[in-house]
Amino acid sequence: MYQKKFKTLIRTFGLLYVCLFCSIVFVNAQHKTASTKMDKATGQHGESFQSFAFNGSWGNQTNAKAVFFEGEYKKIYAGWVDNYGNITIGSFDHNNGKISTRVIAKSKQITDKLNPALLIDKKGTINVFYYAVSCDNGEGSILLVQSENTEDIMSWKAPKTIDSYSAHTKKIPAITPFFIDKSEGEIGLLWSENKTVRFSKSQDNGINWEKRKDVLVSEPGEPVFKVHSNNKGNVHLLSSSVDSEKGVFSDGKYFLYKNGSFQLVKENISGNPVYPWDIRVDDNGQAVFAYESFPGGEESNYCYASWDGKTIRSHTLLKSGGSITDSNAKPSGGMAFDHDNPYTLCLSVKRDSIFEIEKWTTKNRGKSWRVNAITKGSEKNNIRPAALKGTETTNDLQVLWMTNTTYPGGNYCRKSGLHWADRFQSSIKFNLQSPSIDSPLDPSQMIDIMRQTADWQFANPYDLKRLSDWHWGTYYVGLQMYYEITKEERYKQEMINIGNGENWKINDKILYADMLTVISNWAWLYGLEKDPRMIDHSKWVLDVHLATRRAYKADVTFAGNPYFDEWWTWCDALFVAPPAFAQMYKETGRKKYLDYADKMFWITSDYLYSKEDSLMYRDDRYFDKLSENGKKIFWGRGNGWVIAGVCRMLDLLPEDYPSKEKYESMYKEMAVRLLDLQGDDWGWRVSLLDPEYQDEAEMSGSAFYVYALAWGLNKGLLDEKYRYKVEKGWKTLCKNVNKNGRLGNVQPEGIDPRKFTPENWQVYGTGAFLMAGCEMYKLITSSNNW
Repeated sequence: MYQKKFKTLIRTFGLLYVCLFCSIVFVNAQHKTASTKMDKATGQHGESFQSFAFNGSWGNQTNAKAVFFEGEYKKIYAGWVDNYGNITIGSFDHNNGKISTRVIAKSKQITDKLNPALLIDKKGTINVFYYAVSCDNGEGSILLVQSENTEDIMSWKAPKTIDSYSAHTKKIPAITPFFIDKSEGEIGLLWSENKTVRFSKSQDNGINWEKRKDVLVSEPGEPVFKVHSNNKGNVHLLSSSVDSEKGVFSDGKYFLYKNGSFQLVKENISGNPVYPWDIRVDDNGQAVFAYESFPGGEESNYCYASWDGKTIRSHTLLKSGGSITDSNAKPSGGMAFDHDNPYTLCLSVKRDSIFEIEKWTTKNRGKSWRVNAITKGSEKNNIRPAALKGTETTNDLQVLWMTNTTYPGGNYCRKSGLHWADRFQSSIKFNLQSPSIDSPLDPSQMIDIMRQTADWQFANPYDLKRLSDWHWGTYYVGLQMYYEITKEERYKQEMINIGNGENWKINDKILYADMLTVISNWAWLYGLEKDPRMIDHSKWVLDVHLATRRAYKADVTFAGNPYFDEWWTWCDALFVAPPAFAQMYKETGRKKYLDYADKMFWITSDYLYSKEDSLMYRDDRYFDKLSENGKKIFWGRGNGWVIAGVCRMLDLLPEDYPSKEKYESMYKEMAVRLLDLQGDDWGWRVSLLDPEYQDEAEMSGSAFYVYALAWGLNKGLLDEKYRYKVEKGWKTLCKNVNKNGRLGNVQPEGIDPRKFTPENWQVYGTGAFLMAGCEMYKLITSSNNW
């Protein structure tokens, strides 16, 4: 009897062993590690790609971030939120390379989670869905705004409220619109509300919306979901949930839209907690998934899985690289399918401590992958890729992504007092390399290189605590000139952002000339926007100068003067201060500002200008001082400040102003002398009369000279025989801009000639470069050669 029981026991354990073995084999068959082959010849530095936005961000969860549409035009459309809460739509025209932007709403809350979602109907009407939230009580609304005209982002109809509710401000909903049936104008909308995914739809292209329905309730936290529709009634949904405070995720659930509702197809696609990144359908109409799997511990894996109607087959691609933030929320850099190819993925992969964008392609449903780097060797993280809807499978993968150094995340209210500089800093890139500059005198390439430098500078800001001082003020001068040529709205908007962030005020040292630089920018913006807030403080500051710094009291000595910084005692002051007064005159019509600027300009100039040398000393300490090589010290950038300041004043003076001829005479003297001092490399030295100090072209001074000399040619104040030298100078400037848009060989901040390296850059150098580029553009386009 015991022998019989023993045999039965053996058979039972044997059966259990076989079942366990089969189970292990089955699991292993479903969760394999994919093989990869990297094309090492691919990839470029992340900042060498074109910028869609130099100040923009988007969250993980909102889908439909970007779309391609070809109708009358061939354009990419995208949406983002900037770090001042402006919800922004942009377009890129493939035919002419033009980038246009428009702010469609302003949020008092500052968070990347507020980025909008886009749909474009078959006629080209742009539908934008976004969330408006109150900082006071957390009440919010989901809004839809539609373009007034097809394929045009510049004018919009009044927003339409789809749904409203009250929630804590941290719970920003994920909004995902999609076409259920595009040909019939049937639109669906999914969004999260606390722990519930809700659904509504419109049968008439968004005009009317049905009452919302609940799709699912998630645990342990807020829903995270991704949606794919074939625009013909076939809609797929991949959902999970996350407790962001604990960093806990749930299983991934797969739903299919049938008969007006979402029906659960698969309870758990992975066997582990997942974060869904994207979902598509394969050639057979079955779902494929891209998700991040959390098998336990701190590490997570990127996975690709396919559904054949019965079984999920999953392949682990690689380790995700960890969180991009310091919070407990663990999602990594992210993944996205090519919207028209379920066998191509775009991944943000951590390589050598930096997240890079890569294109992964499979021909055997995830078993093996060909890897092509899009970005490589970057210094900033490239994260949250978003593939374009609407491209054809024959096109290269069209993908946009965020580029940033740090990513703090979080939600902030504008009223909370958080400084502009402390908010998230991120740019939006797309996989189109910045144009190469092989013909610097081609007007289109001139615009290209100026755009590259401006975008690079905003994406790589200098000391954001000093946004209202002379460094940035000089950059704004160049940016104004660039905007006046291109009318690219995003540059003006960013200057408005900064003005709002600074409350339209200047540094507290209101008598210090350097701090007046930004007033010319505030006044210029006032001339465009007619918003009195922009100049109220500036007018008060200038009136203080008029009331207390009277010309007959002026003391412009520098050495030994305890009040040297309350008068214009150094040559740079002629660029930063007089044009601020003159610009205020232009915008307000109050001549007292112009008269003051004129009097004080000449008091300083008459004191510091050397008629013998046709150059200006930096201040009186250099009257008798010689360089180590026994030469007079005339600072390169210092004289650049002066002649550029003369040009700016002449632009603002009325034709019949009494001292106008005096400015013109000074300009002509300096211009001819500076042309004589131009080096064999067509640039200017940091010590104008002592090239041995450093016999290399310095870019900030050279940029001011190219600006001033091109300006003189445009105004007829400089003989045409010098034109070739000015054009050569511009080419030298362009050679010092690297492929990312950084102008190098700029002397660091200082008050006299100082050594520099190719790696040195400064925001004022970029401003001077833009000034030079704009005058060169006017010069070239006014010629019969173009």
